[in-house]
Amino acid sequence: AANEKYKALCAERESSDKYVDRHAQTINLQLKDKQVLAAPPPTRDVGCSAETWSIYDAYAAENAGATGDDPLDAVTAATKGSSSSSKDAGRLFKQVEEIVTVALSSPGCLLEVGEGTVKPPPAQPRHGLVKKGAAKGGAEEAK
Repeated sequence: AANEKYKALCAERESSDKYVDRHAQTINLQLKDKQVLAAPPPTRDVGCSAETWSIYDAYAAENAGATGDDPLDAVTAATKGSSSSSKDAGRLFKQVEEIVTVALSSPGCLLEVGEGTVKPPPAQPRHGLVKKGAAKGGAEEAK
């Protein structure tokens, strides 16, 4: 008798979630082999320390150079043709070359061998002189 009442109640409330059994959709992703997954990019541990006084000294030196307090330093830097940005570019180029070499030698490399060659940055002309063209045949000042 109790089972019949329960079946009648279930028949009356078929649209309610509490009385109707429904299937749940579950997504099972395909398992991938280790060879299919890409290897993580190589990383390098780097550490530094910065004290308050060294930061202050760096800002003070930068501001002194920007205002032109010592014109002799600016002249010697211009005649040497070297700057910190070119040194940084050289270091960056070396690091990129090392990382590409490691990536190409790893078994899970996704780079093509033709793409693995890194060209060095072009040398910048000194003192602002740039050749405009072979037809004109002269060096003109770049602006």
